[in-house]
Amino acid sequence: TFNSRGDGTNGVKLTGGSITTDRSDFNVSGSSTNGIYSKGGDVTTDRGTFTISGGSSNGIVMNAGKTVTSNGTAFNINSSTSNGINNLAGTKISTGLGTGGTRTTFTIANSVNNSNGLYSKNGAVEVSHSDFTTGNGQYNNGIYAFTGSTSVKAEDSTFTINGNDSHGIYLKAGTLNTARNTFKVNNSSSNNGIYADNSSTGVEDNGSTFYVNAGGNGIFANQNGKLSLTNSSFYVKGSGNGVIAF
Repeated sequence: TFNSRGDGTNGVKLTGGSITTDRSDFNVSGSSTNGIYSKGGDVTTDRGTFTISGGSSNGIVMNAGKTVTSNGTAFNINSSTSNGINNLAGTKISTGLGTGGTRTTFTIANSVNNSNGLYSKNGAVEVSHSDFTTGNGQYNNGIYAFTGSTSVKAEDSTFTINGNDSHGIYLKAGTLNTARNTFKVNNSSSNNGIYADNSSTGVEDNGSTFYVNAGGNGIFANQNGKLSLTNSSFYVKGSGNGVIAF
């Protein structure tokens, strides 16, 4: 177990080589603190839990042209302006099943604002068999693909969106391909399963299901590229929309 309690500290700082963890736990409670900070090496986690409680902190930060692979790992985000995985310069971030079939989870707690399960401003994101949940706060996202991202791919995953002004996937740039996911959009007209901004270049879905409960949208597509839906299902209850496209 790694405990990062002091402000600006890291449980592990990697400047080269690579690191693989197996059922390791990281408790991040200091401000601007990280569980793992990489400046020059690949990061792989199998199971284990990252608990992020300090403001402006991260479970994993990738600040080099390397990769992060987290399989079956739990990221519990209990503080505002924080991220489970923060990709600043990595080439690829991927999540999936861990040993024994354990799913990867990103959970943003209630009363937390401006936080993300996975934030990426470079390269590609590929998630599968992962579960993203936002609490009752504001401006939270399961995945936030910021300017600089090239692509996001999400398969066989779930996105449960609560609170306000929050999204399952916020696509600021690049392309999005989703398949066989479940999106549950709850509580607010400002929430979306997928929000594609006008700098993104295309959204394609195959076989995902969107539940819109009491407001919000399954897909809000304000992008320049195409919107392609194949075998997608939308269930809208109360108010809200399955798709809004511009």
